[in-house]
This record gives sequence, C-alpha cells and structure tokens, in this order.
Amino acid sequence: MLESNNPLIPDWLEVFYAPIRDNLTVDVLLLAVCLLIACDLVFGMAAAAKNGEFKSSKVRQGLWHKTGELALIALAIIIDALLLAGVTVPFNIPDGSAVIAVCLGLVVMEISSLLEIAVRLNDQLAELPIFKLLASSAKNGLGEKPDAVYLDENDD
Repeated sequence: MLESNNPLIPDWLEVFYAPIRDNLTVDVLLLAVCLLIACDLVFGMAAAAKNGEFKSSKVRQGLWHKTGELALIALAIIIDALLLAGVTVPFNIPDGSAVIAVCLGLVVMEISSLLEIAVRLNDQLAELPIFKLLASSAKNGLGEKPDAVYLDENDD
C-alpha cells in the first residue's frame, strides 16, 4: 500500500490520489476535459441564445450529460486505484491508463462538439474544409448533431 506524503491525505485515500498526482499526462488531460466541458456549456448557450433556441430545460439536460462525463472519469480513477492497489489482470496496464483513455475520448468528443457550436455561432465557418468534412461525416451516420438549447417561454 502507498504511504501518503501529505499528512492531510490518509494512506487509504492515497491510492486514489497518487495516479493523478504522479502523472503529468493525467493532470493535463483532466484539466483539458474540465476546460472543454466549461467551454462547451458556455459557447453552447451562446449559440442557442444567438439562434433564439435557448431553453432552460435543455441546459439542465446538458448539465446532466456533463455530470455523466465526470462520473465516467471518477470510475476511471477508481479502476486505476484498484490496479495500483494490487488488483491483478492478465495483462500489463500502465498507471493512469483508465483515466487517460477516458479523458482522451472525452477530449475528442468535446472538441467535436465545440466545432459544431462554432459553426452555429458563425455559419461562414461551414465553408472551411475541416467543417465540410465534419458535415459529410454527420450525413453519413458517423456522428450525431447535438440537441439545440431552446427558449421555452414557460421555463423558469
């Protein structure tokens, strides 16, 4: 079992914190996911407001989706902690691998969402090659268009 270098962190909790503290890649990915989630929420609401599609129930739904993403990260941290604590699997897994895999997937997903939001904010961007590629991928069933955030006059 790991021993905590910090008197404020009990030894039994150190196994969960160590893979994050000791891995710069994990640190950067966790920060990137948090920043991308914040940008997605802020710019998504801006795009919805610009297009007259803002609805508070959709904002709440989006917040629940983001909460699910954070829950997935928490699960990955627990998996990495179990592996660090000595749970064996029949193959070699480097420290922090679950968190890295989950965060990489979320980074790609959030970047894709932000690109779609950018087009909703500035439709001239749709003429750029990267956006044409994304649009053709979505038309071919390789991606889904995100739900719009609509303004409902009856919403709080």
